Amino acid sequence: MKINRRQFIKRGAGAAAFGAGAAFIQGCPKNNFIRKIETRSSVNGLLDTDLTVRLAQNRIGTDTLFSRTYEGSIPGPTLEVQPGDTLRLRITNELPDDHGKSAMSLLESGKGMDHGGFNTTNFHTHGLHVSPKGIADNPYRMFAPGTTHDVEIDIPADHPAGTFWYHPHHHGTVAVQVMGGMAGALIVRGDIDEVPEIADATEHILILQELRIDTNDETPLLDEHAFHEGQTHAMFPGSVLHRTVNGQVNPTISMRPGEVQRWRFIQAGVDQITPLALDDHNFHHIAMDGITFKKPDEVDSIIIAPGNRADVLVKAGAAGTYYLRKLAYDQGFGEIEEEIIATVEVSGSALNMPLPNNLPAPSSLVFIEDDEVETVRQVTFSVDSPGPGEMIPVFAINGQIFDPDRIDEEIPLGAVEEWIITSATSDEHPFHIHVNPFQVTEINGNPVKPKRWQDTVIVPGFGIVRVRMRFLDFVGKSLFHCHILTHEDLGMMANFRVVNAP
Repeated sequence: MKINRRQFIKRGAGAAAFGAGAAFIQGCPKNNFIRKIETRSSVNGLLDTDLTVRLAQNRIGTDTLFSRTYEGSIPGPTLEVQPGDTLRLRITNELPDDHGKSAMSLLESGKGMDHGGFNTTNFHTHGLHVSPKGIADNPYRMFAPGTTHDVEIDIPADHPAGTFWYHPHHHGTVAVQVMGGMAGALIVRGDIDEVPEIADATEHILILQELRIDTNDETPLLDEHAFHEGQTHAMFPGSVLHRTVNGQVNPTISMRPGEVQRWRFIQAGVDQITPLALDDHNFHHIAMDGITFKKPDEVDSIIIAPGNRADVLVKAGAAGTYYLRKLAYDQGFGEIEEEIIATVEVSGSALNMPLPNNLPAPSSLVFIEDDEVETVRQVTFSVDSPGPGEMIPVFAINGQIFDPDRIDEEIPLGAVEEWIITSATSDEHPFHIHVNPFQVTEINGNPVKPKRWQDTVIVPGFGIVRVRMRFLDFVGKSLFHCHILTHEDLGMMANFRVVNAP
């Protein structure tokens, strides 16, 4: 069966695609204090658990959302492991049979392959340095409705401790599924958690999501007319966007004066770059994308794109009410207004908790010097005019839309490379690569200091970012792409394959 992107837009996510038997979850507690997400932790080196994908109704603010979920909740349960552990999951897809097909760019190309629809899914551990092969972190797998699949991922013994996350990655369905709430935290516990000042701090995992609800209380589809009018940012007209934290609209975080808390931000949204600031407070930034810094970096705000994580320490000031704000920001198509996303209430007897001076940066990640770089590659994000008879622009990398059968970059195991990543559009594009983190060296010609490792970085509109990577430990095929998920689903993704050196 062949379909094109126009058919993708018009089919597959309405009530007929859902069917009967969805669970109802009341997601709004009597008070609006930040909720603790269910945590499933490893025991004796193994986290062995079931994870079910099913339809559920969740209360989002004053609205109800009927969507695809993990375990019926938004977000899904937190998975907690340690370096050297094995993560073993049995993922059951209880979604009803598909009737509409997904946004597979492959289908447009005329190959006519059936890659499933909006209720086909799979599982990706974003940011983990693990194998992409077999039943590990393999984004090419397909979990059809009514099937159960094993996932088994061995975490290296020297893996950095930090904040990671999981989400579906079946090409063409990612935006719809994540927009409905399919995401969860994946925490690797280790040395950073044992720093005394951090161990004493209350910890909050704060999963930021962009949940859109249409007039049927469901997840919307892209609107081709929005593209036709040149409004490439207005892909979901008529829907309501709820910016949530742990599935809640403007939840409250309680602190005491002088208390230090650790906040693990996970930007699990679909398309919006998110600058964050807390009234009258600074953030003590301690890690980015799950990788700990050498020492805290005191800043008045942080900026995270879809896919990014940021760990910060917050030391509460005087008693009062403060607001965590998503600041106004223009990522290339006009300014998105400021919005309050959480409230911080500081009250009670005062504390005087200390902040750490130094942190245990991962010993397995050594910064790459100029003379180590062996190969330089170019990656360009572009958005080109629609073809004849089409309304939707062509979202491409190096001039090509995604084809899962094509190898775009072949890399020998152990290679040390520099990638020059360019946005050929006025829009910013978050670059993400699976398996291996990278060192960001320059943004628009400006050296990045202090040096940091990341797995997702914002490429400015008409800008250039340089990153360096070591391709260590794992051979196999995986992906790099723009982490604006609508761009990814419409073709802005490519394959790389790491092979044993001759």
